[in-house]
Amino acid sequence: MPNLGLGVVSDFTFSAKFICSINLEVGFRNCYNWTVLPIIMECSPYLEFLALEKEVLDEDQFVCDEWLRRWREPEPVPKGMLNCLKVIGIKGFQGKQYELTVVKFLLGNAEVLEKMVICSPPLSSDEATMLISETIFGYPRGSKDCQIIFLSDS
Repeated sequence: MPNLGLGVVSDFTFSAKFICSINLEVGFRNCYNWTVLPIIMECSPYLEFLALEKEVLDEDQFVCDEWLRRWREPEPVPKGMLNCLKVIGIKGFQGKQYELTVVKFLLGNAEVLEKMVICSPPLSSDEATMLISETIFGYPRGSKDCQIIFLSDS
């Protein structure tokens, strides 16, 4: 999946590129790139399948904590999330707090979501993997029919 350099693309470019997309694959390098996710969602009102791939990096904890401090869920929730988004795939998930925040937002607001597949590199321990997956399974869901699949890349 190509890295689209989304941290530097303007809102106008998003609306021109993604307005008719029903399938979209997006690559992220660090936690700051995730801030464009609400913009992508707003500019993709017919999006049915969203694939997010995060490059697995050792990120500066201060930077990620700062992202969490600034994160605000978009209001209103993008229409495509409410009415169209059926499948979300996340690859490179490491269970970091900002990733969990984004997953919680997506699960809680995608009202027709059928499936979320989260692929993670091997985490520090089986206990860490279990704790993170239990946390995700416990999040409220906008769609009562949503199936969550948590996979560990071996």
